[in-house]
Amino acid sequence: MIVGKRKLCFIEVSDFTNIQGVGNDPIYRRYNSVYAIVKQYIAEDYQSFLAEPEYSESEDCVFWYTEEWGDTEVPVRWEELDDSSITECKAQLNRITTHYREVAASLSGEKRTILEAAIKYINEQFVYVIGDKLILAVWGMQPDEYRHNG
Repeated sequence: MIVGKRKLCFIEVSDFTNIQGVGNDPIYRRYNSVYAIVKQYIAEDYQSFLAEPEYSESEDCVFWYTEEWGDTEVPVRWEELDDSSITECKAQLNRITTHYREVAASLSGEKRTILEAAIKYINEQFVYVIGDKLILAVWGMQPDEYRHNG
């Protein structure tokens, strides 16, 4: 549990492949490094885009958290949206990911490597809409098409 945040979802690590990393650490275990870069270089409106991972070694799961949301707001998965909402969200997702990629391209060294690893795989299945914000859980990895059931 992460204090001050709410759980969005969880995944079993074995259901994923192409897990990005830095050194010997998978990127989801380097969240503090990712967040430090996001906080320093990413526009404030987009800083909450990446959900915060918490790895459970005993369960080999990653739990994904985001900032608290209001009583009237409920996280909605991308796939549960109606067509007009999906169109709006695609435009918003494109703006956010373009910004992240442009920032990553402007960085160098380990900062660039870390941010590029975090945003290499963006799967719409793990995009949540909370109010007017998009939150991406399960970043930096791909579902294993042979194991992942959604």
